[in-house]
Amino acid sequence: MLVDSYARQEVVVLKRPRDGAEPREVVLVCGSCRERLTYRVFSVRAARRARRMWTALGLAGVGLVPLCVLVPNGVVAIVLALAGFGLALGSFTIVSRDIGVAGPGRLWRWPHYLAVPTEERTGALPTLRCDRCGHREPFAVGDFHDAKARLAQHTCPADGN
Repeated sequence: MLVDSYARQEVVVLKRPRDGAEPREVVLVCGSCRERLTYRVFSVRAARRARRMWTALGLAGVGLVPLCVLVPNGVVAIVLALAGFGLALGSFTIVSRDIGVAGPGRLWRWPHYLAVPTEERTGALPTLRCDRCGHREPFAVGDFHDAKARLAQHTCPADGN
């Protein structure tokens, strides 16, 4: 059995704090290595504010790049251009992955990865998939174990039945 888009881990729902409240700490246990991972979940307002800040920094980085032609010193111009490019690239990478949750694996996938299902990546619902015949069992949040049981009960054509 394979869990599409979830690297064989169960879906976990992280509840956001109300707007204006302090970030909520959530401890999850990795299903593979059993390591305890602490995440900070931010309110919707705080997550939006962080996205706006990173976007502004990225735009400032983009704005630095054309300024390098105004600098008479070539070395300083190159450093300025690289700094602007790096700031823009880093900021826009963070914005593209920021969901208002901070912790291990949130931005980079190693060694842990906290995936967030989106309709573009997983379709309407995440699915369990039979690794022999490709049969799929969709599941909603909280329905993982039921979907796993349904998948175990399906008649697999690969078995010759």
